[in-house]
Amino acid sequence: MFNFLLFLAFTGLIQAAPREIISINTDSGLIPKLSSDFNKNNVSSQWAPGFPKEWGAEDFRLQFSEPDPEGTFSAAVSSDEKYLVMVNGTHVTFVDIDTKATATTLGWELPEGYMASDLTLRNVPQGGYDVLVNFIRRQYDTPVRSARIRLSADFERVGSQVTYTGGFGAISKQGKYATLSGYIYELDNASNSTVILDQTITMYSVSFSSNGDKLSSVEWNAQTADIWNTTTGKRIYDIPPTKAQNWVTRISPDGMYVAYGLGSGKNIVQLWTLSNFTKSEITGFRNWPRHLEWSPDNKYLAVGDYGRVQVWKLPEFKLVQTWMVENYDPIGVYENTGFAWLDGGKKFSFRYNLSSYLYDLEENTKWAVSPSTMDHTWGEESLFYLKSKGMLATVNGDSRVRFWKV
Repeated sequence: MFNFLLFLAFTGLIQAAPREIISINTDSGLIPKLSSDFNKNNVSSQWAPGFPKEWGAEDFRLQFSEPDPEGTFSAAVSSDEKYLVMVNGTHVTFVDIDTKATATTLGWELPEGYMASDLTLRNVPQGGYDVLVNFIRRQYDTPVRSARIRLSADFERVGSQVTYTGGFGAISKQGKYATLSGYIYELDNASNSTVILDQTITMYSVSFSSNGDKLSSVEWNAQTADIWNTTTGKRIYDIPPTKAQNWVTRISPDGMYVAYGLGSGKNIVQLWTLSNFTKSEITGFRNWPRHLEWSPDNKYLAVGDYGRVQVWKLPEFKLVQTWMVENYDPIGVYENTGFAWLDGGKKFSFRYNLSSYLYDLEENTKWAVSPSTMDHTWGEESLFYLKSKGMLATVNGDSRVRFWKV
């Protein structure tokens, strides 16, 4: 039974009053002291003027309906940096960032008792947008289905909502959509053809090769890692059992390597060279390395465990950057998440303990924003760099999106 939740969803612009800049050595620990920072020519990265900042010091913020700690909220910025797209659990809205005008608002066809979460925005080759979400019953549930709404460039709805088996996994450049239940769909094929992988378990992380012909996957409970042919659904390589909980996988942009993050006492990153299927390892992690991201030029792999981010140069396997909190203890610190290489690899962003960080690796400059000790946060966080506007957009856990001039 499908339930259309018909209520007035609104978007409100809240102009923030300037607030005092927080101290770098804040007692709250949200911007921690570091024992090692990103650097250039052995000179540590320097704060941009006025940073770090707290919520309330942003230039402006947007929100979609009233924040609800029991609900969901996610947001994304369109690739042309013109629109902010927000999902509040039942609806999706597009807002012009410059004019603050709402371009469109649409409702999801939700199964009874479900809500939409985990927004992904994709450009459609012929123009327009695919808006994908997971359907969940409550926050932090493992999604068992996902859905898509397609819009034209003029925000006209194209076709009906499409529902898929499994939660969101990854989308290839060619428009193949892999779910974590082992299904691969053709988003741009009118027949909606489907490939089912030759497996029966729910995967934890998946990654497409740049040409879309391979898909790597990991599963933490079954302790498996696999590489699949995306046309036939057959396993390509027989990777030996890792005997570890596997959390994340990423295929390098040039298709040379596939990386796996292994936990459960091993705490290593495995790199398989796909041309000859040989294995190398990056070791020395003191906790689960659950976050990996390749630079666009294939030269660097960012790896995070807890309270530490490392950047490794390949194929030399040379450690070239380390961000690490002072008095590093892998048990008593937070996980580093949300890795992204931005601006063609010139910038790198991540999150740590409710704070969002952006580093300009060429200019050796850094920015950070965080909630104050009086703010409340409960939801997902992400960061977008709007180069054309000279701004950061931080999607924050209080169901608001804040914009900061940088």
